Amino acid sequence: MYRYKATLISIFLAIFLLLAILVLSKTATAKLSTDSQKVAQAGQVNGNEPAFLTGPNQGQPLDIALDYISANKDQLGLSASDISDILVTDQYTSKHTGVTHIYIRQRYKGIEIINANININIARDGSVINLGNSFVANLANRVNDTAPKLYPADAVGLAAESVGLSLTSPLVPEKQPVGEQGLLFSGGVSSEPIPVTLVYESLEEGVYLAWNVEIYEKSGDHWWSTRVDAVDGGILSQFDRVVNDQWGAIQKGDFKEVKYQNELDINPFEINAIGSLTGTYLVYAIPDESPIHSSGRSLEVNPAQQTASPYGWHDNDGVEGPEFTRTRGNNVYAYTDLDDNNVPDSGSSPDG
Repeated sequence: MYRYKATLISIFLAIFLLLAILVLSKTATAKLSTDSQKVAQAGQVNGNEPAFLTGPNQGQPLDIALDYISANKDQLGLSASDISDILVTDQYTSKHTGVTHIYIRQRYKGIEIINANININIARDGSVINLGNSFVANLANRVNDTAPKLYPADAVGLAAESVGLSLTSPLVPEKQPVGEQGLLFSGGVSSEPIPVTLVYESLEEGVYLAWNVEIYEKSGDHWWSTRVDAVDGGILSQFDRVVNDQWGAIQKGDFKEVKYQNELDINPFEINAIGSLTGTYLVYAIPDESPIHSSGRSLEVNPAQQTASPYGWHDNDGVEGPEFTRTRGNNVYAYTDLDDNNVPDSGSSPDG
């Protein structure tokens, strides 16, 4: 009898455990289904694309962005103090996608921290799409000083000396200041007025108060951007805004005569006279870097990306006809400057 009772108890326990597992499984499945719905509602476009950071929100894009940053500061590794002093450096809404792109700069007591930025993108319905963060954490405890001990003019001299330039004439401060924390100097070693602004430079060992100095050499060969420590005059960082390309020696035969054949059976040099071929280009196509690296040109028809350039590359307003047909775009404006005065030579841009 005792064995019989023990067997029944074991059977009941097994049935109880089985029922408990089934209940827990259904609960987990329901929670997973709810979580999946939340993910979908948060802006997942399709199964191959990641979800947005939030679902739709009411309000202006900037307010939505700032609210999101504040609510998620811990996940971003930031404190309330780190995000208490900021500057919106740019904000614009794409006409094609409705996405608002917002760029925010971190500051300390009104002074900007170089390269300390948050970029955040807000969808048309207020969803937060994504965010990039390079703000400095624990900022207040990392700053070395709040008042400069080096004069701006001295910072210019140190920046020039660091690249082998000598001030041959006195610096003249302009009446027009640069923002709230800077000056503008003329004369000396630069072909353009020299802006000097107070900034913070974030380095691994700390955040340093600095003068940001911009010197565009009269030769035009270099445009130096230099951070000079505003306390002890040391050079914290520096880079040249002018990018040089070393082409190397051009060998005979590098430029080949192009004998072009195409299905349209036309002379490629008469393309512009054919109205039906608007948006057609005879070029050294990607990925060829230059004529030296190419075996010849090809005829590219309507290469503009539809989303980015819905009217093509030369039409800005959608009204029939291009606004310009020269070698000019949002990234490059190609022209000659034979007299080296930084002004385009008249008529030098190739016209298509």
